Amino acid sequence: MKKLSIVLMAVVTMMVAAPSAHAFPGGSFLITCSFAKFGSFDPLTGMASHEHTFGGNLGVQMTSTKSQLLGQSTNCSDSKDHSAYWIPTFTKNGTKLTPYMVNAYYIRGGTDRVAFPDGYVVKSTDVRYACSNDSSGSWVPIDCGSGNAQFNVTFFSAKYPEVHMMFKYNVRSLIGATASSDMMGDPRHGDMFPAWTSGELERLIKNCLNARVTCGRIKG
Repeated sequence: MKKLSIVLMAVVTMMVAAPSAHAFPGGSFLITCSFAKFGSFDPLTGMASHEHTFGGNLGVQMTSTKSQLLGQSTNCSDSKDHSAYWIPTFTKNGTKLTPYMVNAYYIRGGTDRVAFPDGYVVKSTDVRYACSNDSSGSWVPIDCGSGNAQFNVTFFSAKYPEVHMMFKYNVRSLIGATASSDMMGDPRHGDMFPAWTSGELERLIKNCLNARVTCGRIKG
């Protein structure tokens, strides 16, 4: 099925990293993933691009479809989540920075939700840098002191789950780092390509989001 590309513009309300799943009461669950790969391509456009850092799906390619993602391995905590999550790649002193964790909080956000349709791919420019030991957020990297640095992306939708995606890096690693830029010269964006084993996302939406239950980290 043809991919649906939906671009979400930045919002003025600051959304920052949450220390735990309990920071999103009223219906939420957490998926934790690991670094998957670097790649100079963009599955949203199906074209070569500036370099991205991917989490979750291990086999994502430039022209991946949902059915192809479902046939690839995943390193997410819920083995039924084969989604690809990605952001621009950060480089510091000539070395690519590898995140040690990728969090994806799925949120009810005030209204009942339904699962993403087949082929749904989404881009957001609502990004913030934040620290794991603080609730602050910024458009530019900030000094996290003894806390780990985070690059956060928020995806808003009228009817699908809100997703708060957090790429986590070691202490201070983003200070002085350069993020790869798109054709417009803007590194401030993030993307996701949802790919869930049939019925799993629907189950979590029903039992967590629409039931207004904070389910925490999903494993299995």
